[in-house]
Amino acid sequence: MTLQNQNLEIVDQVQSTAVTRTIVAMRKPVNSKISLNEWAEFASLGKLELIGAFNRLTGIPPMTFHNAERLEIAKRLLVFEGMPVTEVCYEIGYESLGSFITKFTRWVGISPGAYGQAMREVGFLSIFMHAVRTRMYPRGAPTEAVDVRLMLPPRQFAHCLLVAVFRRPFPAGNPMAWRFIPPMRQRTKFDGALSGYCLAASVPRWPRLEELVCFRPALVGRETITTLDNEVKLQLNPPTIFDPPITLAVPVLFSRQSDLVEG
Repeated sequence: MTLQNQNLEIVDQVQSTAVTRTIVAMRKPVNSKISLNEWAEFASLGKLELIGAFNRLTGIPPMTFHNAERLEIAKRLLVFEGMPVTEVCYEIGYESLGSFITKFTRWVGISPGAYGQAMREVGFLSIFMHAVRTRMYPRGAPTEAVDVRLMLPPRQFAHCLLVAVFRRPFPAGNPMAWRFIPPMRQRTKFDGALSGYCLAASVPRWPRLEELVCFRPALVGRETITTLDNEVKLQLNPPTIFDPPITLAVPVLFSRQSDLVEG
């Protein structure tokens, strides 16, 4: 190994440690707004160095990651603490209630008030099982489609999977399209006109509410889909600390029954 390669490896290790420490801190409730400069100081990195390290390790900028983690905290407060929306807003460091509601609705796919009510009152299991039983199919297959092959680790084919395509490079808000994949299935198709960020995540077969409020799947995979693709191979692996939070409200997605379940 050359001296230059050794130096690059040391830099990668330093940045990886700094980003890990920053993400751990981002997951803790802080009732004040923290700027990019403050996160860079916390990580002992320059601002541009922190942005570059986050983009390399997580795929998104640090403030995007931080905002997603703040919304994960907000979801827990709304459901398990029963906090009013206004209190949640200021508890996680937002200074404007309107900005908080707008951000939450855009990234979670439902307003904070509606989310808290839905998660407390709607039984996800009944929605989930109804979606599986009805096995919905799209009306009219697309003339061109992209074939998505789901590559699971050995001996882990019994997982139910959620596969969704988003406009932005992280799993937030309502997807452009989604599929529910029952166990033992490893393929699905999307309209060939779709272009975006494809997420595949395992879904607990008998989920607890805690597992759905902050959706942390046992397996996750991400890949880009373009209109030029005929086939996309999507490798699923256990998540790491660098995987961005999945702010999408999974139970709400199923309750809307907006797409299909693979049969």
